[in-house]
Amino acid sequence: MQGNANPTACRKDSGWSSVSAITCQTLEHSEVTVIHATLEAGHATTVGPCTAEQACTVILHLSAIDLFEVHARGGLLWSGRRTPGLVSVVTGPEAFSVKTSHRLEVLVLGIPRLSLLRVAPELRAKRRENRNEAHAAYDPVGHKLGLALLPAFRIAADPRPRSTIHLVRALCYHFASRCAWAREKSADAGQRGLAPWQALTAESLLERGDLQVREVAAACELSPRHFARLFRITFRCSPHTFLVERRVDGLKKLLLSTDVSLADAAVQVGFADQTSMSRSFRQVVGASPGAWRMSQRHDPAKSPASP
Repeated sequence: MQGNANPTACRKDSGWSSVSAITCQTLEHSEVTVIHATLEAGHATTVGPCTAEQACTVILHLSAIDLFEVHARGGLLWSGRRTPGLVSVVTGPEAFSVKTSHRLEVLVLGIPRLSLLRVAPELRAKRRENRNEAHAAYDPVGHKLGLALLPAFRIAADPRPRSTIHLVRALCYHFASRCAWAREKSADAGQRGLAPWQALTAESLLERGDLQVREVAAACELSPRHFARLFRITFRCSPHTFLVERRVDGLKKLLLSTDVSLADAAVQVGFADQTSMSRSFRQVVGASPGAWRMSQRHDPAKSPASP
């Protein structure tokens, strides 16, 4: 996890009076960032996407203000009074601006696209016409989760405590379930990548490790070439890279939790042999499996936190 502010989301030099951020990975291996920011009365500032994978931006209000405005390229999206616990959600990848009548204190959370697809896939996604759209509602659960996370912004520890990681993920998945209405807009199969059901099907089949890409493409009702193109848009990598990274993640857990030999570990996580495993592991991690295992066991603080 990181404790520095993401410059693409809220920058202090753009009007925010204070900015601090916590970043970690979701269970889908996407990056999620929660930003605690304040804005002085009468100021306007810009909020941009935290990462390229962001599907929508959630603003959790922690202070009461008489007038809060959200503006985007198309004009005014929302204007009105805000009280603690109210949530503003802005869809679309473009930056937007906010203006406040009183001192504003908020948590800003960028929901990764994969989390939006993964959480509550059975929820119907209501199509909306505008690319950028603001939606507002009171959310007592989200408010309590946000308040529980606030003390973590005052701690400079790195890595962060596991409890902080769980809180960040809980915020992400809670708001992803509340933002199901934005899912369809963020995942247009013809323009933005795989459809939600195709992304979930591809992810689950590839993680099995026993299917070829053409077989996964067929399960998604796409040609291999078209599937590979849409997969890259959705997951920001090729199907082969996705598969290798998942196998390396599984290998790390196996090497740290057991005394299995490298040759047996290679077979268990789906590599053809130890040679191909070592080559892929070195490409992803930058060290051989044996050297990595030795370094982690000699320095337990470097071991990755389990989900």
